[in-house]
Order: sequence, then structure tokens, then C-alpha cells
Amino acid sequence: MIARSILSRHSLEDQVAVVTGAGRGIGLEAARSLAWLGARVVIAEVDPQLGHDATAQINHEFDYDSSVFVRTDVGNEDSVIHLARQVIRLHGRVDIILNNAVTIPVGLIQENSIRVWDHSYHVNLRGPVLLVRMFLPAMLQQDSGVIAFVASTARKYCAVSETMKSAQIALAHNLDAEVEKSSLITFTIHPGRVLTSGAESVERQIASLEGQNESLDPKFLGRAISAETSGAAIAASIALASRYRGLDIDVYKVLRETRIPIE
Repeated sequence: MIARSILSRHSLEDQVAVVTGAGRGIGLEAARSLAWLGARVVIAEVDPQLGHDATAQINHEFDYDSSVFVRTDVGNEDSVIHLARQVIRLHGRVDIILNNAVTIPVGLIQENSIRVWDHSYHVNLRGPVLLVRMFLPAMLQQDSGVIAFVASTARKYCAVSETMKSAQIALAHNLDAEVEKSSLITFTIHPGRVLTSGAESVERQIASLEGQNESLDPKFLGRAISAETSGAAIAASIALASRYRGLDIDVYKVLRETRIPIE
């Protein structure tokens, strides 16, 4: 999909991109598009099988060393330290951080246990904070780089994740203010309604809570775009990051500006 955009192949040549939650779905597709753009992609994924499979797929499609998998629990500080050490050992630098990892519990606010809320914090907010704290000093020292956050729009019965995702937007805005005198760019991007297995599960759970059958809402299907489309737009936003510095954008804006087909 990214190949059908206005972007040039290898426009991110040899830049090092860390993508969290890149084992499947939007994260995998963003990683694939970043590899097409020439980046060396680090798959930071907690599931070993998904991580190995994603790496094998990208390296088969592009170069044998286009990507590498580093098992990462984004909310665990020791795991993020290990990630940073591996990235520096393998590549010597990092140029792009894409905070994509997500968990989306569904349910009423008062009925989700505090343990569920804590896990959402672990992945959806603590993770991005740890990534920023770990990589920001080196990126400021080299005076370049992009830190992007995959945000999300409000969705009924998804308060456990949306609360943390909203905090990511605040984190990005404050980070932008703090690094305004540098060349480092940060922004948030909303992925749109994406037809993935995870999104389907969320929609079916929401339908069940509303007393409907668990078939997918035709309105959801009508608005949904593919994971490849969303991932390509996210990768494109990183390639064109100077346009979006400090902004909270959505993939539809990027799709229009880069002429990536909406599928």
C-alpha cells in the first residue's frame, strides 16, 4: 500500500525505527511500510511467536536484515532497558519510536477490576513513558528523531484503554513543548476504524453489552479500513513528520496528503 503513495522508496534509508506491539495488526503493517521506506525496524513485541513471525515476514519481503525482533514488555522497566541495549548494540542509534502497543479491555467502568485498569496503565501509558525516558536523551543528543504515539478516539465501553490513550496525547503535547528548541519531532496519530481480529473482538463485546447479537455492526464495517492502509498512513506520517510536529492527527489526513488508497 505504501508503494502506491507519493513517497519515495528508501526515504527513511538506514534510519532505525523501534515499533512496539509490531507482531500483528496495525503495528506489523506500520513496520512493513517503514521497512519499505528503508528503515531498519526493531520489532518490540511481547509475544515471541508473533515477534519472530513478523521479523521473518519483513526480512523475506525486503532485506534479510530489514528487521530484528527484541522481546519487550513495554511496561516493564528492565525489559525496556534490555530493548535499548539491544538497539544500541545492533544499530548504534535510534531515530524513530512508534508507540503502538495496546491492550483494549471492554466493559463498564465500575465492573472492570482494578487489576484490569492496572494492566491497561502498564501497556497503554507506562510503556510509552518508559520508551520516551529511555530513548529521549540520546535522540536529543543527536538532535534528530521522531517519537509518534498511536492514539485512539473515544469508544463506548472502552474507558479502561481510552483513559490511558488520552493521557498519551497529553504526554505527547508536553513532550513537544519540552523539546521545542531541538529538531526532535513528536505527534499523535489516530489509526481510524481498522478491521483487525482484535477490533472485531472489541466490537462483538460491545454489541453483547448493548444486548445485541455479536455480529459486526454494518456501520463499523462500512467505515473500517484495512490494517495495511492504517499502517501505511502511520509510516507515511513518520516520513513526513515535519508537517505534523506537535499535532494530534488521524490517518485520514495522511491518506489524503499522500494519496494512499483507502481500502
